[in-house]
Amino acid sequence: MDIDSFLDRELGAQQKGKAEPEASGETAALLSSIQYLLAQKQFDQIEASYDSLWKKVSQSGFSWDRSLYDELVTIHGQIARETAPAFQDASKKIQIMRQMVAQARTLLSARQVDGAAKLQNEVAAMMAEIPGLFFQEKKAMEKEVLRLQRDVHDAQSAADLQKVSMLQREIMQQSARLRPFLLSGNVAAATQQYARLLSLYQQLPPGFLGIKLGLGREMAEMYKSLAIQQEIERLRQQLNPIAQRRFGALQQPSHPVAERHRRQARELLAGKEYDAALAQVNALLSLIPDDQEGRDMLERIQAAKRVA
Repeated sequence: MDIDSFLDRELGAQQKGKAEPEASGETAALLSSIQYLLAQKQFDQIEASYDSLWKKVSQSGFSWDRSLYDELVTIHGQIARETAPAFQDASKKIQIMRQMVAQARTLLSARQVDGAAKLQNEVAAMMAEIPGLFFQEKKAMEKEVLRLQRDVHDAQSAADLQKVSMLQREIMQQSARLRPFLLSGNVAAATQQYARLLSLYQQLPPGFLGIKLGLGREMAEMYKSLAIQQEIERLRQQLNPIAQRRFGALQQPSHPVAERHRRQARELLAGKEYDAALAQVNALLSLIPDDQEGRDMLERIQAAKRVA
């Protein structure tokens, strides 16, 4: 005779005729709850219900109940079978995440910060999908993910600082190119250069307000000057047809200083000394804004500098 049969015979006879303890009904409800959670694969809630089941067993005074014992064994087997695939899936995900973390670190070493950040976000999303009952495995992986997040954040900060420094230099250089066009009244070139300046400014990342304010002050003054030049150009275009109809086409008056700048610009342009030629052309256009040869030389200089 096995021990279960002995308990059934001896203890069953003692309990014969007794009312079923109240705890057994609560235990049955817990067993049903666990079976439902297993069917729904709500693994995070199963552990709490399983722990509550054993509390009820403890509260029963440990009196023998064959049906309760059978239910416990059955539930244990069901939980083990149902959670086994989840454990396997979690193990596979953790292995994949470790590979992704290694890839992210390789990208960080190669200074490919954006790629590393993308992988880090994907790993974090996968981590959130792992049920909480895999506490030990999840916590070990979380430590690796947190270290990666810290390193990615540090790398992003360093990259942002480097990017801002580079953009700041480019903005200052672009401002220097823009000033002569504003001084000479070359509205078309000034407008083009100012658009490039704004494009560079808009690439500055968040968090650098102090630098933006420093750059913005001069940019605002340039905006004001450009707006005035555009209005002057608009009025000039409106007045020229009226003047020509009334007085006929007028010859451009001779301007000795302008002619000197024109001659020097030609010579410098022929010698491919573009920076010096640009200074002479801007001086010419500051005296005669509508000078066609000056504008032609300016376009040639700009084209040559773009190629260079």
